[in-house]
Amino acid sequence: MLQEQDFLINKKELRVDYYISLESMLINSDKKKVQQLVYNLLSNAIKFSPQGGILCFELSGAYIEQGSEKTRALFF
Repeated sequence: MLQEQDFLINKKELRVDYYISLESMLINSDKKKVQQLVYNLLSNAIKFSPQGGILCFELSGAYIEQGSEKTRALFF
């Protein structure tokens, strides 16, 4: 996904720092919707960052307990 935005990242001279930690967690989701969500977040971060700025993002997963149910969740 960063490769798709590479031109804009270089044009604005942005530094990108990222950390991805999913620990092999399987997530039942619509792959295309998750990809679109991440793409939109990255696009907005690039668009609204100042020239020479730094983009930092982290993608991680965790279990959330709601009553008697455990749900897997992604955090951006």
